[in-house]
Amino acid sequence: MENREAVLRRKLKDSLNSKTLNFDEFLELSRELITYDNDVVRFRVDAGLITRLGRELVGKKETAVSELVKNAYDADARRVTITFDSTERKGGRLVIADDGDGMSREQLIRGFMRLSTSEKILNPRSPRYGRARAGRKGIGRFAAQRLGGKLTLWTQPRDGANSFQVSFDWTRFSGVDLETVSNSLSLGPKSNNAGTVLTIIDLADEWSREEILEVYDDLLELLQPEKLRPETTHSKGDPGFKVSVVIRNKKGSEIISPDREDITDHSLAVIEGFVTNTGEGVWSIDSDILKLHTDGRLGPDREKPDSRYKNLRGVYFKAYYFIYAPEYLARRQGHVKAYVQKHGGIKVYRNGFRVRPYGDPNNDWLALDLSSRTRGVLPPHANTNFIGFVDLLDQEGKTFEETSSREGLINNPAYTELVDYILRSLVTGIQRVAEIRGRKQTASQKGWQRSGPARLEYISKRLIGLAKELEQGKASSGVAQQVRLLSQNLTEEGRQQEALLEELAMLRILSSLGLAIGEFTHEIRHYLPALQADLKFFKKAMAGNENAERIIPRMSANFRTLLDYSSYFDRAVSANVARELRPQAIQDVVGTFVSFAKPIALRASIIVSDEIEEENLFTRPMHPSEWASILFNLFTNSKKAIKRAQRPGKILIRGGKSRGYVFLEFSDNGDGIAEGNRDRIFNAFFTTSEPAKLLSADSEELLGTGLGLKVVSDIVTSAGGNIKIVDPPVGYNTCFRVEIPAASKDDMNAAV
Repeated sequence: MENREAVLRRKLKDSLNSKTLNFDEFLELSRELITYDNDVVRFRVDAGLITRLGRELVGKKETAVSELVKNAYDADARRVTITFDSTERKGGRLVIADDGDGMSREQLIRGFMRLSTSEKILNPRSPRYGRARAGRKGIGRFAAQRLGGKLTLWTQPRDGANSFQVSFDWTRFSGVDLETVSNSLSLGPKSNNAGTVLTIIDLADEWSREEILEVYDDLLELLQPEKLRPETTHSKGDPGFKVSVVIRNKKGSEIISPDREDITDHSLAVIEGFVTNTGEGVWSIDSDILKLHTDGRLGPDREKPDSRYKNLRGVYFKAYYFIYAPEYLARRQGHVKAYVQKHGGIKVYRNGFRVRPYGDPNNDWLALDLSSRTRGVLPPHANTNFIGFVDLLDQEGKTFEETSSREGLINNPAYTELVDYILRSLVTGIQRVAEIRGRKQTASQKGWQRSGPARLEYISKRLIGLAKELEQGKASSGVAQQVRLLSQNLTEEGRQQEALLEELAMLRILSSLGLAIGEFTHEIRHYLPALQADLKFFKKAMAGNENAERIIPRMSANFRTLLDYSSYFDRAVSANVARELRPQAIQDVVGTFVSFAKPIALRASIIVSDEIEEENLFTRPMHPSEWASILFNLFTNSKKAIKRAQRPGKILIRGGKSRGYVFLEFSDNGDGIAEGNRDRIFNAFFTTSEPAKLLSADSEELLGTGLGLKVVSDIVTSAGGNIKIVDPPVGYNTCFRVEIPAASKDDMNAAV
């Protein structure tokens, strides 16, 4: 009987002798026949590798879209259009079309169809515009697999006579050898325009409109916004690269337009620098407002000024520095601050393309937020004080290697030097600003006098000196600018003194109030059992008394309210014994609060409900009592607003995660907030409650002190977050949105 090897040899011979060669059969026979080679062994690749690499190399769907856009850039496209078609549910369609150079049949086979190709290493620049290639690992095909179940690729080379189309069904890539999976390739007529169109169907994820807007927002930052380094000989008149996004559903088509504005004109100073070819770190700072223009040199060894950065040659950076003081921003202070909070931070660009997560909300790769909180360096220098970017030119990836997931750089000596250089340059710059502004630079700075009377005395003497110069006709051309700046400083000093006095008054009140609450909570717990026993006795003793039976239910309800309040505050006060800050789980925080608030609210004809979008929503390290204070103050405000509206009340608490922040929305259907009060409600001692009045015995209304929302705002701000009034859900009149940076991996690991 003929053995299997002989059978394979015979079939292979017959296949070769046939008039029409069946390539799939030939390949399968050849691969099986190879296994009978007794002298050598060979690797075989399972087609399921495509799926595994798609999930492991491209973990996020947003990253997958970015990778496909990078491919269009590398193909010298001037424009790429991304169409999200019926993607509000899984199974929709995504189309990515560019007007680049397209691919010939040979490029398609030897490039796209070849895993781990070295093409971009051997040819690091694009042929038409000399662009530094954004991709290097050839993972575009894996990104397509990550997004959906099937891919159709249409492409036409600029100088070709035909177009080509190939289809991939990723469900077939499992349990068989990769090379045995055939994908139909068809030849088509030449179109008017060259380029490539990727059509991905059976999308694995749903895309909400908010997610699409966030992706578009990210794509606007994908390319480095400013050219920092001098033009190179590689430049070939690049016309630029634009990305368009279209949302298509049953309602029609919507073209998304950028809503970014150039906020950098409002910065106080610009700090920038580069590392020379000899490894010398250069920095400079410029501020027209402060008349500050200076520069300097630094190296990795602080004890040796002439030391050199060994791995940073050719690194450039630029950062716009913001201080949110009225004299620098006038009426746009709140607007600029909100913008920088959303789009700020120091972002990293490698070969012209952004490397995440650097510069994302809650990413503190330069330890700016940590340094700002520890107060070793005193001038404002958190991530929300900068809009900046770092330019790394490293085409071969030998110095700054990205991780396989395309999320960050490998922590090597070059990365360590980069952090040192950028951080020290920024700190040096902001200290120069502080010096000009007459502010203390470090906590340990010697010979510095606190701003206040001494500072006011200096300003007064300087103004008198300038006045004498004017009288004597000796004034320089810049005297008007000096007078204006000194006047601004004088005004600022007055505002700071006023704010400081107000802050101290608030702190005294809060301190005494906190002690009083703690003592009251502790003492009242001793009386509750006796009150409960007396209430039971009263009910039995007054059984049958018509007047007593009317008032007893109200007494019972008030007692339960007192019990609920004391229990909640007892837990909050007890939690302060532990000083350690830990990531807070929103589900637990809201769950604990709702279980306390529901019975109290129900007795006031208010329904409390909560909706948490997902699990594992952890904020950056905070204290449990901080969240108790946030929720309790919002709750009491809602109760008062509903009482004023005189309607059955409802409160909705929703939580979720967006752009690196954990958010919580607190909505009610009370009487709302007057438009004129929206900018004042977070100020200390501002209240809309009525003046003191006699309260009825069964009233639960609390008189406003004007401290509640100020306390909430301070807690949220100190945690690196923000609180604002947003449009409420349908059926509600007021909605406060609290956003706190999400816990990082390091935060979670430290809490274990």
